[in-house]
Amino acid sequence: MFTCLLEWNRMNKVTSFLRRSYLQKIDYMKDLVRDYKSVLVDAVKDARNSPLKSLVIGAGLGTAFLAYKTNPTERDLYNVLADKRQMMVLVPNSIHNANADEALSSRTLLIDQNRFHYIDCWLFSLVVARPYDKNVCIYSSQDQNLKPWIGRHIYENLVDVGAFGQWCFLERSLKNYDINEEEFRNMGEASS
Repeated sequence: MFTCLLEWNRMNKVTSFLRRSYLQKIDYMKDLVRDYKSVLVDAVKDARNSPLKSLVIGAGLGTAFLAYKTNPTERDLYNVLADKRQMMVLVPNSIHNANADEALSSRTLLIDQNRFHYIDCWLFSLVVARPYDKNVCIYSSQDQNLKPWIGRHIYENLVDVGAFGQWCFLERSLKNYDINEEEFRNMGEASS
């Protein structure tokens, strides 16, 4: 009987603790909703007082949200590279644009050498070429004193920038992928 009372008392303490923590969470959520509601009401009042300012802020926030939702991932880059390679296979080698060939081959080489580094910056993505394979453990690849400042490293080794669902440098280099400019230069030299 006594052990049963002890067990019941222990269970009662546990349930009261759970009830207290549950009520505290409910109170916290109510306070949070009340705070956000007051912020929203103040924002609507300010929007009525200065509509141009609120339009600019809303457009900026909308653009940032769109950039975040359409930020290309590393997998997207691999898929785009596969699609572009397939697109280039369908065109005869004699009319390939040299810039398009170089763009695809350099990115493929970086991937094969494990020197391809993808950086997600929330609103946009960067692809940077590493100086070494990420698994290399030589002294110059490990010592922080020998590495350049991160901003300088990104600036000097930037391969591509991804934003709004596109890879800017890759798209630019593949714009006229089926026009061999060397042919037109040779035609101009032959006719003169």
